[in-house]
Amino acid sequence: QLIRPPGRAGWANVPKHLSFGAPLIPPEAGSVLVERNKGCMIVSSDGRAIASRGRVSFRRAVRIDADWYRKEVFDFEGHVTYMYLDCEGLVTVGLGHHIPNAEAAMAMSFWDRTTDKKAHDIHVKNAYNLVLNSGLACEHHSVFENMTQIDLDLDTIENLFGDDVMQFIDQLKHWFPDFETYPAFAQYGMLDLAYNMGTEKFHRKFPKFRKALEFRNWIKVADQSHREEVIGGKKNETIERRNEVVGGWFLKAIKDELFFLNPDCPPKGLSTFPG
Repeated sequence: QLIRPPGRAGWANVPKHLSFGAPLIPPEAGSVLVERNKGCMIVSSDGRAIASRGRVSFRRAVRIDADWYRKEVFDFEGHVTYMYLDCEGLVTVGLGHHIPNAEAAMAMSFWDRTTDKKAHDIHVKNAYNLVLNSGLACEHHSVFENMTQIDLDLDTIENLFGDDVMQFIDQLKHWFPDFETYPAFAQYGMLDLAYNMGTEKFHRKFPKFRKALEFRNWIKVADQSHREEVIGGKKNETIERRNEVVGGWFLKAIKDELFFLNPDCPPKGLSTFPG
C-alpha cells in the first residue's frame, strides 16, 4: 500500500546507538513514523511507535457522503418548511439553514399556506422580522409553525442543504489544513460541529479540541467535542443527544486510525527523510 504522509510527517531511520524504551519502539524496527524535523514519534493507541507502513494511511480525500449525513441532520434539525429561531437567535429554515437577513428570505421560494401561491415579498419580509424579534430563541421549532403561514418548497430545502455541506467542507479545509487526511467519521464529526455553529466559531471556541486534533488523538477529540447543552438556563436535549452521537463518530475514527502523535515528544535524534 502506497503511503502518502502529510507534509509534517515522514519516516525516520532509527539510529542503532539510541536506546528507546520497549513500549515505544520494537527492537526489530528499522524506521518509525515521526513528525518531520522534530523527531516526535507517532505512536499507536497502545503506546508503541508506528513501525509498519501498512498500519498507516494519510491519503488526502473528502470522505463525506452527503446523503448519509443528510439523514443524520434530519434527525437533529428536522425538515422544517417554515422559519424559526435556533439557539443562537438566528432565523433558520429547512435542514438547519441560517437566513442572514430579510432580503435573503425574499429571494427564496416561500409559498403562502392559505392561498397555495407564491408568497409576496412583503409577506416574507414581515414573517422574517416577526420570527427574528419573537424572543423565542431555542424554543422547539413547532411554536413557529402558525406564526407566519408561509412555507419553503422542499426542492429549495434540499438544494440549500447540498450547498451548505459543500460550503462547510471548503471552510473546514481552509481552517484545518489536515482535514482531508482524517478518517471519514472524524470528517463527519467536524462537519457537524461546523454545520451547527459555523466553522469560524467552531475553530475559535475549542482550543483543547484543536490540540487533540493536531495529535490525531481521537479519544481526546471525542471528549472535547461537546457543545453547550444548557442554553438560557434550559437543558437542550437535542444538543445533548447530538453531542453523544457525534462523540461516538470520533471514537469510530479510532478503528481507521489507531495512532496519534505523542504529545510528550520522545527522544530526538532520528534522521528524518520523506516517506
